[in-house]
Amino acid sequence: MKIALFFATAAIASMGSAQVVAKGSSYLLRYQYTPGKTYTILVKTASTVVGLGLDPRTGQKSDKPISQNVDIPIKIKVVSVKGEIATLAVTVTPMGPKGKGGEPQTNQVQVNRRGQIVGNKEASLDNIGMFLYPEKAIGIGATWEGTATAASGGMPAMTVKTTYTFAGVKSVNGKKYAVITAKGKSTGFMTADVVSNYQVAAGDGFLLHSTTNLKGTMANPQTKKPLSLTVKATMNRG
Repeated sequence: MKIALFFATAAIASMGSAQVVAKGSSYLLRYQYTPGKTYTILVKTASTVVGLGLDPRTGQKSDKPISQNVDIPIKIKVVSVKGEIATLAVTVTPMGPKGKGGEPQTNQVQVNRRGQIVGNKEASLDNIGMFLYPEKAIGIGATWEGTATAASGGMPAMTVKTTYTFAGVKSVNGKKYAVITAKGKSTGFMTADVVSNYQVAAGDGFLLHSTTNLKGTMANPQTKKPLSLTVKATMNRG
């Protein structure tokens, strides 16, 4: 189902990771890249579409809600690092029920330690949700903003503008992690509210766990009535 896959992609558009370095009472958020290192992440989404007007499994008209669970494996390899710039090879494999899904898609992109794309204005990190971190160290409770664009399966692009809040640093079994919360709103062919929570490892600078909830509406040209969607997503590092 293209719509479900699109909103699964939209749900992860604000997920990311950072290295957390204490600077007095503030913290510097940066990505940490190690040449040759590979990360694996599993995104699990559960989406429900109401008002589609048909059941895509049968092709018959239907007013019933359509639900689908989608697993999205992601592999991120640090190809090389030169100074503050890293080249990443990102492989995303959309997976549907019973393991059925599309072909793996790999793209390379260059980013700095803030997560800012360099060398290619057309490149995008939306599929792995690496957001742009503040230029300077920030204190607990500080906020910053970011913008991500999600598109999948031939669907139109949706831009999500997000406000992030640094909620502090916690420790479990001697391992520190930062907590970042986020609230976003979308523009484009549909409107949506997105709420996320992230746990970011302070040691190696990568995401440990995140949860995202998306609620959105859009026009359905087939039924001439609004179509609503909800997506719940988790992201876990392997």
